[in-house]
Amino acid sequence: MSILFVDNDAKKRRQVSATCPSVDVIAVSDALAQRTVALPPTLTRKRGQTVRVRYRAGINPRTFAQIRQWLKETPPPHTILFDWGRTITQLQGVRVAPQTRRSALAALCGGTRRLASLRRGFRHLKAAGARLGLLTNNRSCTVPAFRALAADILGTPNPLIVCSTDHKGEALRKHGLCDVRS
Repeated sequence: MSILFVDNDAKKRRQVSATCPSVDVIAVSDALAQRTVALPPTLTRKRGQTVRVRYRAGINPRTFAQIRQWLKETPPPHTILFDWGRTITQLQGVRVAPQTRRSALAALCGGTRRLASLRRGFRHLKAAGARLGLLTNNRSCTVPAFRALAADILGTPNPLIVCSTDHKGEALRKHGLCDVRS
């Protein structure tokens, strides 16, 4: 099995590379261009409901092109794990309440156009035979509403979701996903 981890955070990518050398890693943009938005009431942060969105951060068409190239260069089966905050979404540290609706997904992902682009990209990766999932330290990752949002955006009913506290490499090891290259 070939595993790829996609994240905006250099520290987390280094953790994964050091702990699980067989897992490939792709960096995504963490651009600083920002705008301020109000969150829907079912999405919360410690510091209130207004957040600065890094609207150029996260997965973009160039990222999907890199992933497609990785799929061509590595043996199947393929598992691709994405970080949640500022990789799939354009926000960091947002908690998902149990009553969160899928309509909040567009707000998390930077708008309806970007959400549609992400869904299209994930659909193509699935069509190429990749298993999609999350590797995240978002504290909401065990909440059913979070899992429903992840399933919705990734386009898979039961995505693999690996919850970590701070060390993503150790979380992969704990789930038996290190040293699995075929």
